[in-house]
Parts: sequence; C-alpha cells; structure tokens
Amino acid sequence: PLPNGRLPSVTRILGKTMSAESRAALDMWEKKKIEELGLEGFQNLKLETFKRGHQLHACIEQCLHGAEESELDITHLIEGHWKSMSRVFTHIGDVHFTEARVQHPILKYTGIFDCVAYYKNSLCLIDWKTSKKQKSRLQHTYDNPVQLAAYIGALNHDPNFEFKDPVHRAVLVIAYEDGSPAHVYQLSPHQLSAYWRKWTKRLHQY
Repeated sequence: PLPNGRLPSVTRILGKTMSAESRAALDMWEKKKIEELGLEGFQNLKLETFKRGHQLHACIEQCLHGAEESELDITHLIEGHWKSMSRVFTHIGDVHFTEARVQHPILKYTGIFDCVAYYKNSLCLIDWKTSKKQKSRLQHTYDNPVQLAAYIGALNHDPNFEFKDPVHRAVLVIAYEDGSPAHVYQLSPHQLSAYWRKWTKRLHQY
C-alpha cells in the first residue's frame, strides 16, 4: 500500500516499473514535443488528451447502456475516434459492468477497468485505447495487454464481482484519430496467462 494506506493502481505500477528502453523512448518523445510546442503547448496537449479520453469513455459508456448516437455528445475532439470504433459496438452485448473499480485482495493492487461484456459470444474484459499512429501488431501496444491481464486477475478475485464462470478473455480496441477502422485484439486465455506472468514480475519489482 501507498503511504496514505491506499492500494497502488495498475497504471502506477506499470509506470514505475517501465523498462529502461520504454522510459528512454517516452522521455525522447516528451523532449521532442516540448521542443515542437513549447512547455505550455505540451501541457495543453496533455490536458487535451485527458479531456478526449474522458469524453470518449463517457460516450462509450452511454452507448453501451442503450443511448442512441443522436443523444451522445460527440465533439470534434472525439469524432474521428468514434467513427474508428463504431463498428465494434455491433459485436458487443449483455454488458455486465462499465468503468468499475476492482482490487486484488491478496496481491493488493487496484484499478478501473473499462467494460465487462460479451464480445462475439464470449464474456470478455474490454479496454478502449486511442492512438494517432496505427498499431497493426499487438506488440505495438506496449504494456496494454499486461494491464488487461492485471485487471482480469483482480476481477476474478474481487468479492464485489460475481460471475458464473471466471473471465478468461480480453479485447483491446485501438481507435484512431483519423477515423480509420479500429484495431481489435482478442486475447485468449493462453495469451493472458503469459501477460499475467509479466504482470506479477512487474508487481514484484514495484
């Protein structure tokens, strides 16, 4: 637990245990952006990214709970991403939870997952991400699959969530700003076991 007694989040743990290579790439990107936009411009970019994520997740949540598209506040900030992922919704049904906090009672970490629902007839944990660049291979998504494995591990141990069968599958949706079709990665139980091992190593490192 953190000094205030709260449990550390999955994103915090992944951030603190990032590989030297990933950390260097992130630092390089930040440096380049600050040179390009200035410090204030870079802060504005971060704020805009946060706002976009918040708006997009709010619209997704409303849509999954039955709102019509005409009722959603799809601003210019998210219209490309919305177009990118809109076809994915046709494969989603029987939504169990959206934007819910989960915690692992034994391994002592917490996080907020995006959605648990049926995707193409399998109960899955679904996560929505945005990107400017195409991520045409799963390895281009960096720690995203590790994050999903961590959430599923917590979900299956958290007494606040009861399922007839444990959740063993995940779906990672990468939506693009230019509106091109989202990449959808379905993670099998076998893949998630491998990412779970990576997660427990990172947790131990933390």
